[in-house]
Parts: sequence; structure tokens; C-alpha cells
Amino acid sequence: MASIPIRVEYDMMFWTDQLFDLWTTACEGGINYWCEVTEYDPTGNDGATLTFEDQDGFDRTVFVTNHVQLITLGLNRLADNRCLDTLQRIWNNEYDAIDADCVVQLALMNEVVYG
Repeated sequence: MASIPIRVEYDMMFWTDQLFDLWTTACEGGINYWCEVTEYDPTGNDGATLTFEDQDGFDRTVFVTNHVQLITLGLNRLADNRCLDTLQRIWNNEYDAIDADCVVQLALMNEVVYG
């Protein structure tokens, strides 16, 4: 018997607090092995400066003024790449620093380059 793929699309709703917690997890341990995080405000009111080498080998410095927008972009790219297990862990608040790291890498570089 042959298997037949069925495409299912649906929206996942996230609270801004969930996105903030994911951002905090990334900045406080998820991305530190490939990215220097400076000027980070753990309250989320101010942005953060991220310095890293991108997938093309160029040094980049990015000032994140809106962490919700950055994390949303990363989560949408997770969905585009069909990483549904990771999305489900994040939605259930059962994620770890590795998941937060992947979200930020996808947002910044459109792929997971490190790790």
C-alpha cells in the first residue's frame, strides 16, 4: 500500500510573553557560542546588539530593536521549513536553548548555520 502525503495548514497563536521568553533564552545562553550579545536589556524594553559571522563569512553587527518581530520571523521560517516538532515545543513552552538558537539563526540568516 502506498502512502499519500496530505498537506495541512493552520495558524499557531503565540503570546508576546512567549516570544519575549524565547528571545531571553536565546540571548542568555542559546546563541552565545556563535554570537556576541551586547547592550542586551533583559527587560525587553530596549534592544540588543548582536555581532556574528554570517553564513557567507562576513562579520555582521545587527541591532535588534524589536525582538518580537525578529522571533516572529524565525518562527515563520521554522514553519516554512516544516520544523513542526520545534514549533510545537515552543508553543507548549517545552523548548530549550537549542530551539531558541535555531529560531534566531533562521531569523538572521534564513538557515541554521551553527550547531
